[in-house]
Amino acid sequence: METHHGQPWQGATARPNWEVRELAHLAVDLGAAMFSFNYVEDFGRGHAFRSDHDVTFDTSYKEYIEGVLNDFSGIIPIIAGEQTSGTLNCGAGVGSIVVDPHGNVRPCAIYPRTQAFGNVLEADWPTVFDAPIHSTFAAVPAPHHDHGCPLDCQLFGHCYGCVLKGLRQNADRPAGERCPWVLANDLHGIVDRFAESIGAEAQP
Repeated sequence: METHHGQPWQGATARPNWEVRELAHLAVDLGAAMFSFNYVEDFGRGHAFRSDHDVTFDTSYKEYIEGVLNDFSGIIPIIAGEQTSGTLNCGAGVGSIVVDPHGNVRPCAIYPRTQAFGNVLEADWPTVFDAPIHSTFAAVPAPHHDHGCPLDCQLFGHCYGCVLKGLRQNADRPAGERCPWVLANDLHGIVDRFAESIGAEAQP
């Protein structure tokens, strides 16, 4: 949240599902010029957050969030779908990257450290982006109904548009039980590598 004086303010709620509207009202009452929110993703320290807090992204919650976005459209910035058109995914690793303090280059901040494209302290930028892992990742279409995702999938809204979430949802599944997105785009290889990277990061 950002006030009219340009001062940012951050907060957290113990009830992650249903307090977004109250927080938006608070932002208005405090004179905020902008209000945004996000969810704790099920990666790293947040891996068990949703199950521990009974967070469910069902139809009723989707309608609740849509109502908040409509009612507070004046202060909640929205990236329209057409603004990301022309790319197979959200742009992670293609339109944007993350470089950690050690020089490792990854597609986004929550992508496993063991799956870096390369290291800019050890190689130049062209070498990093010529790495096979980069070209493979860049060619992966994001979970989307045009890319094999059934509209009635319970995880459709969760995975939509995010390669990382789609990979994470399939990493613990045997090949024969992976979702239609993986099957339609023959992504078993990258899912396997992603699963290995998760295991490597879990090692002490």
